[in-house]
Amino acid sequence: MTLVELLVVVTISVILLASAVPLMRPALKDAQLRESTRQLNVMCAMAKARAREIGRPVGIQIERSAPGSNASFEIHFAETPPPYSGDFVDAVVDLVDVPDSMGNFDGFADQILFSKAESASLFIATDPRRSLAKVGDFIQFENKGPHYQITYVGDPNSSGLVYEMSVTAPQGSGVSNQLLATRRTTTSGPGIPYTVFRQPIKSPLNSVQMGGGTVIDLEYSGIGVDLTGTPPGATFFDAGYTNPSGNLNDQPVVIMFEPGGGVSQVYTRFYNSSGGLTYGGQRPNGTIYLLIGKFEQTAPAPVTPASPSATPPSPRATPSNLGDLSNVWLAIGTLTGTVTTAENVGGANVAAAREIARSAQSMGGN
Repeated sequence: MTLVELLVVVTISVILLASAVPLMRPALKDAQLRESTRQLNVMCAMAKARAREIGRPVGIQIERSAPGSNASFEIHFAETPPPYSGDFVDAVVDLVDVPDSMGNFDGFADQILFSKAESASLFIATDPRRSLAKVGDFIQFENKGPHYQITYVGDPNSSGLVYEMSVTAPQGSGVSNQLLATRRTTTSGPGIPYTVFRQPIKSPLNSVQMGGGTVIDLEYSGIGVDLTGTPPGATFFDAGYTNPSGNLNDQPVVIMFEPGGGVSQVYTRFYNSSGGLTYGGQRPNGTIYLLIGKFEQTAPAPVTPASPSATPPSPRATPSNLGDLSNVWLAIGTLTGTVTTAENVGGANVAAAREIARSAQSMGGN
């Protein structure tokens, strides 16, 4: 072959290759979506296996790419630390009945007090991050009864001998926030044992980085298919739904599996029964849905503050992951922890898309 002929052949090959790349790109993107979905499926299976191994909840922690963002491409394993019951085996808590202005006692606890000598690690004022009880954790008294969620823990008087805590009854439990007192301010009481069930922390197990521009789109991900309900709860994981002015939602979504396989808690920011915005765990009241889509189709960080009465935002007119029928839903059953994947065939209707994902059979290769 002459040099001219060789150059002609090379030029034609380059032209053919350049024209083929755009045709291959959708197929490569679809393959990457399937691979990211498979990775999530495997992570859920590994989390359930690890939970059975250690006898404590283990799950996946879905990080936001930036404060206020709905895109997540970094997922970690999360483990529940061992419960905390004081620094000594006989550590107790006092539920103190404080008299009213007339000096009368009603029998209910107005203060929850912990001895610093017995429970020094409960709260560390110099570095609260090291405290073994934090807002959002749960506490149980006398090793029985409901798990109350901690709403405050701190040192009311740095020169005093006690830490103080406030709690609220578990959401939807019907249990009263009033705790029976164990002693009065004027008398000493026996105190009762307690157990703090701590929030999950990142596990040393390897994390996963979703590649190829694929992400979990938290704008449309959430719990259940009934989107008409009002708070309390977390129907959506959307940062725009729980994003007060000046307080961008930078907290992850954590899905924890019980040793038996089911979902024990979902940690996210949500409106509680009092209408207040909080971050903590709640037992999901429906299937958990994660929409696997493309980074360029996620919504920008929200700028409009939300309120407890705000409805989830409607799908945008611009292309979104909900409207992209090549995307994939991953559905996690609450009772059994079963994970299924399905095509996004619901179009612009979130409820319909989630319902189809819930009822769909697992796609091939996952």
